[in-house]
Amino acid sequence: MPGEEPAAAGDPIPAPDGAMVPPPPLAGSDEVLADPQARAEILAQLYDALAESSDAQAAEHIESAISDIWHQTGSPTIDLLLVRAEMFEEISEYELALAILDAAIELEPNAAEVWHQRAMVHYLRNEHGEALSDLRHVLALDPRHYQAICGLGRVLESLGQKKAALAVFRKALKVNPYLVPAQAAVDDLSREIEGQDI
Repeated sequence: MPGEEPAAAGDPIPAPDGAMVPPPPLAGSDEVLADPQARAEILAQLYDALAESSDAQAAEHIESAISDIWHQTGSPTIDLLLVRAEMFEEISEYELALAILDAAIELEPNAAEVWHQRAMVHYLRNEHGEALSDLRHVLALDPRHYQAICGLGRVLESLGQKKAALAVFRKALKVNPYLVPAQAAVDDLSREIEGQDI
């Protein structure tokens, strides 16, 4: 609401029904995030709150909390490798990014965000088969990872599977109704597919 201070790190997140969603662990809470059950429970609460967010501002706070957890794997080593891989990805050094992500997956094959980042690098290199494989790994580990769902839609669209891509983008919006790239893709693909079906 106007005039309200944004939630500080560690503050509870208000859910649409007025209940307070427990905050994600603060940076450095490796022991909590290393526990798969605790991590899954925290993410589930945040995903539920995100799906029911009343507006984009509320959703933004929850998205930030979810992203923090994605990037806090419970292992400082894996977290550091993720940061370095993303740095190389940003400057289009894809070979170096892949080498780092390959090493991270060898060390921790259950870190969903590592698979997601590697999928995105493969996508940027037009390696669609590898990207699809990695995205399936992400979604097996974290079925509501909306960025991975959106990435799957992009890959399918690139492969010309537009109806399948549309369904996937709509699935992403069920998890995160304020995911702008997914909504734009749904709008564009809906017009295109409906026009073809007339």
